[in-house]
Amino acid sequence: MIINILEPKVFANADWSILGDVEFCEKNCEVLATGLYPIADDDLEKHPNVKYILSTTTGMDHISVKDKNVHIISLNPSEVESISASAEFTMLLILSILRRIDIGLLFTSRRGMESGEDIRGKTIGILGYGRIGQKIAKWVKSMEGNVIFHDKTCGVSKEELLKQSDIVLLSITCVPENKHYMTIREFNMMKPNSYFINISRGFLVNEPDLINAIESGKIKGAALDVVDNESLMRSYSYRSGKVIITPHMAGYTVQSQKKACDYVIKKLSEAINNEKNSSCN
Repeated sequence: MIINILEPKVFANADWSILGDVEFCEKNCEVLATGLYPIADDDLEKHPNVKYILSTTTGMDHISVKDKNVHIISLNPSEVESISASAEFTMLLILSILRRIDIGLLFTSRRGMESGEDIRGKTIGILGYGRIGQKIAKWVKSMEGNVIFHDKTCGVSKEELLKQSDIVLLSITCVPENKHYMTIREFNMMKPNSYFINISRGFLVNEPDLINAIESGKIKGAALDVVDNESLMRSYSYRSGKVIITPHMAGYTVQSQKKACDYVIKKLSEAINNEKNSSCN
């Protein structure tokens, strides 16, 4: 089994022994392994022998391969229940934006810092009540905050959530039909002193509309672990001081990466064995 790892740091702690003898190389590889590194048909032209693509993610918008003979192995949400890194980081974003902390800076003095706000008594509205959303809800309640949520089959309406929430958390599925799920229409429904947090994908938000909502005072600020137009949002963040941006790192811990890598490698091993068994019948 010959593998090309596109993001070596992601797979650094993975247990490859389950596959037996593995050769890591650039050419003639049969498996491409990636985290969030984008893979398209052009990459397969460079690697015509690829049979499998491994991705340590649940979202698959970074893989645009049309070849049906190439099997994509990723993670289902139900398979990563024990991975809490993204939810933990989301709590950091919530607390950072409430306490006016720029997590990209190290404060050595309280001089010049604004007073923050309590999470206690705040209403957190969660758009998308899956694995991460449910963990966040549990933790917010333990800190005496209130939680409402909107999902396709349960919870309050999207409009009601936007109108009632002090913090709106976007945690929906990153599929093309959800593009610009949040626009000026949605931001105009939010409370004037509310905050917006996005931990899903940047393309789900109309970012010029988000900037407009902050600049007009419709909402107070935002914390984004994902952006669509990095140049636009980082420039505005530096200029305004009202947006926290982190580089899509919510799920990036040693423990979470190891679990995710080990799981997709196990699934690859099962797929290879199934292929062998099928060819023997």
